[in-house]
Amino acid sequence: MKKETIACFDFDGTITRSDSLLPFLIFSSGIAKTIGYLLLELPALMGYAFKMYDRQQVKEAVLRRFFRGIPEEKMLGMCRDYAHNELPKQVKKEALEAISKHKARGDRLILISASIDAYLKPWADAAGFDCLLSSRLEFKEGAVTGNLVGKNCRAEEKVARLKNLLGDLERFEIYAYGDSRGDKELLESADHPYYRTFQ
Repeated sequence: MKKETIACFDFDGTITRSDSLLPFLIFSSGIAKTIGYLLLELPALMGYAFKMYDRQQVKEAVLRRFFRGIPEEKMLGMCRDYAHNELPKQVKKEALEAISKHKARGDRLILISASIDAYLKPWADAAGFDCLLSSRLEFKEGAVTGNLVGKNCRAEEKVARLKNLLGDLERFEIYAYGDSRGDKELLESADHPYYRTFQ
């Protein structure tokens, strides 16, 4: 029996030319406020540089600083605006071509990223992805907390999420596209790993 083909794409730096979170912070808060807020989070950023904090702790500190207490509908509205109006400007032409190639072949498309679901889902839906696996922004009592639900979706967590979705990965023929250390485990689990290339 022919295996179903799965095409897994990382987002930041793979589909886009660079990170997508910082542009979102600027889009939602303006450059002056973004600089000010990031300066306030300098202890956390320095702590990460000196391995006192991990990526998730720093990401949550930044998200709390920018968005804690914002009503859920307002946050999701900003995310939709960013996804539809700004993210397309960051996307590589060759990434769209690779996505279109897999879509035309009938492969199942999975976007798998450490970026937050609130702005990735509208983009992924518009781009024709079948599934999104990403870091999930937490909402409580109708507002943003700034925390993540579960783990930051990078490195081994990407493979864990994929296994949770698909079960035994050996049952599938998997293509994986990534560009960084955070994609290493995903690429190693694929039959066809593509590191910083779509060829």
